[in-house]
Amino acid sequence: MFNLDSTSSQTLKDILSKDIIYEVPMFQRNYSWTEEIWEDLWQDIIAVIEDANDESFHYMGYLVLQKKNGGLLKIIDGQQRLATLSIIILAVLKMLRELADSGIDSENNRQREKNLYQRYIGFLDPVTLISKLKLHLNRNNHHIYEKYISSFQELPSRHLNASEKLIKKAWHLYYSRLNSYFSTHKDGVSLATFIERLTNKLFFTVITVQDEINAYKVFETLNARGLQLSPTDLLKNYLFSVISEEGADEREINEVEDLWTSITTKLEDDDFSTFLRVYWNSRYDFVRKNELYGAVRKTIHNRGDVFSLLRDLNKNADFYAAFKSAEDELWSGQESVKTSIGELELFKIKRTPYPLMLAARNRYNDPEFARILRACMVISFRYNVIGRYNPSEQEKVYSQTAREVSDGKLTAAEAIKSLAPVYPGDEKFRNDFSEASFDNFSRNRRLIKYIMFALEKQLYENDFDYSSAVFDVEHIMPKNPGEKWTEYNEKTDERFITRLGNLTILKKAENRQAGNDSFEEKRKIYTDSTIKLTQSIAEDYEKWNPDSIAKRQKQLAKAATSVWRIDNII
Repeated sequence: MFNLDSTSSQTLKDILSKDIIYEVPMFQRNYSWTEEIWEDLWQDIIAVIEDANDESFHYMGYLVLQKKNGGLLKIIDGQQRLATLSIIILAVLKMLRELADSGIDSENNRQREKNLYQRYIGFLDPVTLISKLKLHLNRNNHHIYEKYISSFQELPSRHLNASEKLIKKAWHLYYSRLNSYFSTHKDGVSLATFIERLTNKLFFTVITVQDEINAYKVFETLNARGLQLSPTDLLKNYLFSVISEEGADEREINEVEDLWTSITTKLEDDDFSTFLRVYWNSRYDFVRKNELYGAVRKTIHNRGDVFSLLRDLNKNADFYAAFKSAEDELWSGQESVKTSIGELELFKIKRTPYPLMLAARNRYNDPEFARILRACMVISFRYNVIGRYNPSEQEKVYSQTAREVSDGKLTAAEAIKSLAPVYPGDEKFRNDFSEASFDNFSRNRRLIKYIMFALEKQLYENDFDYSSAVFDVEHIMPKNPGEKWTEYNEKTDERFITRLGNLTILKKAENRQAGNDSFEEKRKIYTDSTIKLTQSIAEDYEKWNPDSIAKRQKQLAKAATSVWRIDNII
């Protein structure tokens, strides 16, 4: 659990009408909303404003804030919404100013603009008598918001960064929408009423925390409830704030930003915090996702730590990204590595062995790294693909071994032996394999071909490419047995159809020919197959039923024990 200073439902008016500055952390992500989101928000706003029911509201989601000194609140999550809503309010205020400048009810409209501006956009500091904006964006966005948007100045057409261009586009879009909306009734009362209804009818769940640790835990809790918040922003802000508080100059700040951009570009669709956790577990004590931020804070104390971490992360991001594809150029010329990574891809193994793979890539030479990968593949096949055991214990074992590898305590052979707790022994594996089935056939077609061709190579020394489009998977007892399968019993036999013992490989043309034919007819096709594993079915069985399937699968299980085993690697 975590301690919250407060959790409450607040309207936009409640939030912005206070004399409080809401600050987006200097290094938090830039403004990134685009036209699709702006249009959706516009439609939602118009719908709720035009609803005659005064009890109608539109929910804007969570706003996560952190208390800072001097009456300042740091925006941990919600900056995109507050920035966009402030732009809309400012567009209406600009229209009020234009009415006053054109001589339409000038005195009243200037007063309306002033009062609404002070209430929602900026206020006069009672001590310094200097006007302060209530919303302070990050270092890349605040300039355009303060100098141009909030002061109604003409926006520059050149030298804008990508996020500034989005802010400019949002401003023009909403200013245009508002002018169209008020084209037939543009007067000061209508414009002021629009702002009042807007701020009264939009509400947030506001969560206020005391420090970054609690803010991070809020992120994790909200994510667990299905809300798409990103703790990455909090992690980034902490790392950048460390160097900022130590007085880093602009060159150092730019270098850190370049490193961060380089890392996130390499990660593509992966979240930074997911990658950071894999990296962390490759060299430090095992942490779960909700413990990661605390572990970073305890370890990274100064700008030297930040630079060291980010530079190492940048190097390891190359490896992490390459682990997801056997065709990555990093594995050029390393056929054994490419094979193992391709198999892990096929097994749909995501990230669980990555801490050990990272540690091994950093510590060992290429042949030793290849052996570690091969061991991860074998364990994944026995433990995940066939055994389908819970990966949580497996993750701990991989991470513990990874840390010892990173510390230089284990040779490659010793590292492989240390994975014994998550390596199902031969008897257990044979039993698991003897019962294995694949219900989702279309999703597992390539995996089944891989298994069958590996067994073909083991038993008959014939080497086929499982990715070849020439071959397909054949259900010996058909998925939809017709009248030719007179002895088929739906109650007892149906569960055997997806068992590995009922599957084999044929050329696609042969597979189509076999179709739903009787086993007697299929045997003729199997006899002529180029796949010895398929030929053996015709040779060894005169009839096909659940007993035949179970018997064949046990035979395959015995061969599988010799194919996927760690003894061959150590």
